[in-house]
Amino acid sequence: MGDELQVVMALEDARVAALCEQDADTLDRLLSDSMVYVHSTGLLDTKQSFLDHVRHGPIQYKSFERSNVEAHAAGNETVIVRGVAAAGIEFDGKPIDLNFRYLAVWVQHGGAWRFEAWQSSNTG
Repeated sequence: MGDELQVVMALEDARVAALCEQDADTLDRLLSDSMVYVHSTGLLDTKQSFLDHVRHGPIQYKSFERSNVEAHAAGNETVIVRGVAAAGIEFDGKPIDLNFRYLAVWVQHGGAWRFEAWQSSNTG
């Protein structure tokens, strides 16, 4: 599973880059159709609503710096990534700095890794 962890971490890097670049097409390919994304504010997004936000706002990610990132396998088809992040976003054009802990879940669907879930909590 060591190689799989490296694959998932590369996909996680690609997901974060696509998020900051507002690249909804790349995100569409990376996200599971059943994805659930819980923001640090408690807002819940499905894949469709998340992609709509990326395409049309009101949230735009400007930066996303991760630290203390760890990934581990939970069975043969699930990888859990956790860490700490600082993100610079714009919400309705107003800059906001966020600091949070997060948990990201990647699941293998038909031989391909897909981003399945996100949960984050503000750290101040």
